[in-house]
Amino acid sequence: MPKRRAIARKKPRARSRVGNGKALLAGIDQRSLPYREYQDTVADFVHHLGGDPSAVELAIAEEAAGLIVWCRLARLALLTGGKFDVAAYTTGVNALRRLLADIGQERRLHDVIPLKETLRRINEAPA
Repeated sequence: MPKRRAIARKKPRARSRVGNGKALLAGIDQRSLPYREYQDTVADFVHHLGGDPSAVELAIAEEAAGLIVWCRLARLALLTGGKFDVAAYTTGVNALRRLLADIGQERRLHDVIPLKETLRRINEAPA
């Protein structure tokens, strides 16, 4: 059996635009309204997660954001008399609910004072 090689992280220059954070999706006009809504929703989730989500948390946030945009577009079709697939919508909403449960409803605060500064303040506090 051949040995598996470890996958090394590429330098930011060698990564794709999606991989290095310059874009959330490839192959889409970033000026489009759905993309901008998607981007704003991902940013809201990142803030909700304390500003520094893990790769897994970010992946969940991106998928949840995609479902939110899709559900909004489906709801718009319903309200404007367009084609509406209730089974697809229900499936999407249920999948979204599960992803949001994974993210968690409690907002996570990010530390605004670096640890070094906090320790300095503790050590300088009068006893």
